[in-house]
Amino acid sequence: MILYRYCAKELVFPLLLSSGVLSAIMLMDQVYKFMPFLQATGLEPGPLVWMVVYSLPTILMLTTPIALMVGVYVGINRLSQDYEVIAMRAAGVSIGSLFGPVLAVAGVSALLVAWLVFWAGPWGTRSLEQLKYDILKKQTKIQLVSSRINNIFGSKSIYVFEKEEELLKGVFIADWDDPEESSLVEAEQGRILFDETRRRVILILYQGRIHQLGENRQHQILDFAQLDYDLAPPRQDNGRLPSRYREKNGPELNDMQMNIGQLLGGIEASAGTRDQFEYRDELHGRIATVLSCLVFGIFALPMGIFDPRNPKTMRFVYMLVMVVLYYSLYAQARAMMASGRGSALMIYFPLLLAVGIGLANFFKINYDFDSFRQWISTRIKNKSSS
Repeated sequence: MILYRYCAKELVFPLLLSSGVLSAIMLMDQVYKFMPFLQATGLEPGPLVWMVVYSLPTILMLTTPIALMVGVYVGINRLSQDYEVIAMRAAGVSIGSLFGPVLAVAGVSALLVAWLVFWAGPWGTRSLEQLKYDILKKQTKIQLVSSRINNIFGSKSIYVFEKEEELLKGVFIADWDDPEESSLVEAEQGRILFDETRRRVILILYQGRIHQLGENRQHQILDFAQLDYDLAPPRQDNGRLPSRYREKNGPELNDMQMNIGQLLGGIEASAGTRDQFEYRDELHGRIATVLSCLVFGIFALPMGIFDPRNPKTMRFVYMLVMVVLYYSLYAQARAMMASGRGSALMIYFPLLLAVGIGLANFFKINYDFDSFRQWISTRIKNKSSS
């Protein structure tokens, strides 16, 4: 029990520190992506705080397994550097007893990640999309005023000659999102429509024209009686991303926005269709994320053991290379399963590979295979010389 508490104490602090550093780095990237929405609210602290809160579950479920691996490596390495492991061996305690506290900390981390991937993460993703829509509505209501050029998310400039409650008269829209195909829209009247189902702000324009630069930079004019103009901010091209990252049409949730109950219901409802592959891929991907906490703990334990007779300074680099290899195989397996070209076992293969390497390194250190090979080599040389 004393060993459990002492080792767990050495593991928890580096785990929390590495998790905080990795989460802060990823959060900075998220805040940068939120800048158009934050500028729309005048950089108010409230929306920024809620964006951080809604983003944290998804960030933590990605950083916790890696932070656990770093924490186990740093904690075990510190014990080894202080010759605690040598003292354990001298006292007749096998270093296999270190698996106990490591697996205990990894188990607690796995339970946290399970809650994040199955419930908190989808809730945060849905809430973040709703917050973006609320900011878009507020920005449209407050900033779309008459007799002034309104800058919408830095990509559209809207000028309204006159505004009578919900009715807009004399509307001009310049879209600079794509300079190669920039367009100018003019309409006699317009109204703002908030589509709560699809979370879109639509500017319905009546009796107008679209001025466009077509092929060979030639001016084209298109007349319309009614045009539904989407005022949403510029979106990234998600065509090459897996379907779990793409926006769905209407109220339908994408894979990452579904909790465990909705995901299982989607698998059952989409039996025999292509969507079933994607839902199963998401389910097994979440399970693999939970199991990765245990696997990374087992893998990092022998990496952190320091042998003063054979010091290896490149173990941490080797560990990072293996993590890159693991996630490369994991991403490839998920892509194949989502397209129906593989089974769920492919997602768990990188986990089995990491466990195998970790256990092989542990037995190599625990039973000192290097010294055994040197002893065999010396005996062979002595026999050959005699």
